[in-house]
Amino acid sequence: MQAAQRYQHVLTQHLAKPLEHAVSLPALFYTDPGIFAHELAVLDERHWRVAAASGQVGRPGDVLPVTLSGMPLVVTRDRDGTLDCFHNICKHRGVPLVSEMASDVNSIRCPYHAWRYGLNGSLERASHFNGIHDHRVDESRRACLELDRVRSACWNGLVCVNPGGGAAPLADTLAALDTRWHDYDFSQLHYGGALHYRVHGNWKLVVENFLDSYHNPFVHPALNKASLWNEHYPVVGDHFCGVGTYVYDAATAGHGGLPTFAGLSPQRARGAEYLLASPTLMLGLHADYLFVLTVDPVDVQTTDEHVYFFFVGEPSGDASDPLEAIRMRVRANWDRINREDIPMIEGMQACRRSPGYRPGPFSPFHEGPLHAFQLSLARRMAPEPDVPASRAVRHDAFRFHPISVEA
Repeated sequence: MQAAQRYQHVLTQHLAKPLEHAVSLPALFYTDPGIFAHELAVLDERHWRVAAASGQVGRPGDVLPVTLSGMPLVVTRDRDGTLDCFHNICKHRGVPLVSEMASDVNSIRCPYHAWRYGLNGSLERASHFNGIHDHRVDESRRACLELDRVRSACWNGLVCVNPGGGAAPLADTLAALDTRWHDYDFSQLHYGGALHYRVHGNWKLVVENFLDSYHNPFVHPALNKASLWNEHYPVVGDHFCGVGTYVYDAATAGHGGLPTFAGLSPQRARGAEYLLASPTLMLGLHADYLFVLTVDPVDVQTTDEHVYFFFVGEPSGDASDPLEAIRMRVRANWDRINREDIPMIEGMQACRRSPGYRPGPFSPFHEGPLHAFQLSLARRMAPEPDVPASRAVRHDAFRFHPISVEA
């Protein structure tokens, strides 16, 4: 059975059911290289993926090499301030052009034969190609010797790419999220650093863990004090899913005192939301900062996880600034949380290789967003058959109420 057919089967037999009767994805979807290859092809062709934060290439002349599921790419900011993205591959012998972040450069020079490219991808010189000091190339071939551009666009400080070129415009893709968060002025945000993790688990497990607040009291007791799970509410829509909290206590989390978005309602000012906006893009929006978590599937059991931070208010660059110390605590807080999650994710991956693993049910109280992700992913990976209206999934009845918890 082909990967798309397997998704079709699991869609109808496991997922396209009311939540209380649905069953999660079988182990094969986390361990089979053929299914992984199919997922990656669909993600590359039809979806936007985050390559970098624009603040990482914030000045003209900045270049940043990145790798996206094994593809070497380079993000550039031209001298006129234009951001662009190219395959990080010399058109002569296929050598990587840029190996590390660089600033204040005027061109990109191949380390092998010294071919030189402009930051707009143009071929500036094919060094000594026709003899010593003879850098000419046939003008009829020059266009095909320019760097291959990767479709890219920016959204609120993120550089996103669609390598296959088949995705809808990025603005259209994230329009529903813009509408939901219309009262946050994202122009007040400034890039504030990044974290990276190599996780030995399938990329879907990282996403599912992000959507799962069920585990917070047991894995993240400190987080649960700042964001009590009995104050959480599920978010399930046509374009995103996740959880929100009516009360996020920054002081209890250890990083109170940061500037906040201007003009927020009292409810927004004390709450937070954690939403999955596309299969690999997750965002955590607070009154004083935004973090963006992205997953880069490396292979069927390996994932690179990147977390980008954006804070309200421009950073001073002064290490003695009290606000900079608080921002450092925000990053440290989420670094701890992510490191608490990694053993859980890697343990789930190990168990999915065991013949003793069986797909489990979804908690109707906690796991509506997780079910929504798996259902949406299956629909993206395989055409959905007609589902009788009586089997339509209902998430609108989910409500979270205060309860006591004992581990």
